[in-house]
Order: sequence, then C-alpha cells, then structure tokens
Amino acid sequence: MRNLIIVGVALAAVACGGTSSDLSRADAQSIGDAIAAAMPQGGAGGSQDLTLSSSVNRTVQCAGGGSLNVSGSLVTSCATLFSCSTSGSLSLTANGCATSSGVSIDGSLSSSFSSRGITLSATVSGTLTAKLPDGTTAPCAVNATISGGKVSGSVCGYAL
Repeated sequence: MRNLIIVGVALAAVACGGTSSDLSRADAQSIGDAIAAAMPQGGAGGSQDLTLSSSVNRTVQCAGGGSLNVSGSLVTSCATLFSCSTSGSLSLTANGCATSSGVSIDGSLSSSFSSRGITLSATVSGTLTAKLPDGTTAPCAVNATISGGKVSGSVCGYAL
C-alpha cells in the first residue's frame, strides 16, 4: 500500500493532567475516537528505491457540526522491495467540531508520524478546549498515540 488514506478528521485525544469533573469517560472516548479518525491509516509498502512526498491540506466536516483541518507533510521512502517507512508531521485544528457524545472541541494539536510497512503511528500533543452541551468549557492537553486507527494514552485524564 503506497497510498495514505486520510479518513474523516475528528480531533482530540486530550489529557487534563487528571480527570476533569466536567467531562465524562464517554466524552473522553468520543474525543479520542475523533482524533483517531483524523489520522492517516496506511503507510507504505512494496516499491523499490522510491520516495514519495505528499502535502496534506484537508478540511472535514464533523458529524455533529463544525470542522477539522489537517495540514502538513508526509514522506514515504522504500529502500528495497517491501521495506518502506513513512515519517512527517501534521497539524490538526478543530473549529467547533462536535463529537459523537455532543462535546464540541476547538484548538490545535500537532502530530509526528512514523511507520515501518503499512501501519502509521502518530504521537499527538497540544491543547484543546472542550465545550459540553450545557455550555461548560474545560481546557485539555493532548497526550496520545494513534496506531491502526486506535487511540491510546490519556484523554481528559482518562486512560484510553
């Protein structure tokens, strides 16, 4: 697979340095799921002496309203047949993106990517503002890893 797939973007694996009394575990999971959906899912594999560089600039509408923008660059290098790696960095920006639990997120995250073969792994960090349906807001710092479309790490103080 040489094509990188950027699935609908929905940001935010957030860690507040402890659980936030305003955000539930379900809210944290919905934010984590959103960021996993935002990340490219496939790396590269299968070409010889090939380097592909791609620029990413994509805006995706969130399921509950608002949008997410993913921008940056990724580079895939294949030194030998089926021996490829991908690296790069992307910026993720949430603009009133409403997650599946009804929490709306705003702010920016940065990410760095690496892979061997077809699965990308991203380290995501930054700060977002989460707004609950009742209007309450909570600042959250991101500290997560995304691999194979799944998020792990801390989201608003909850381990995912």
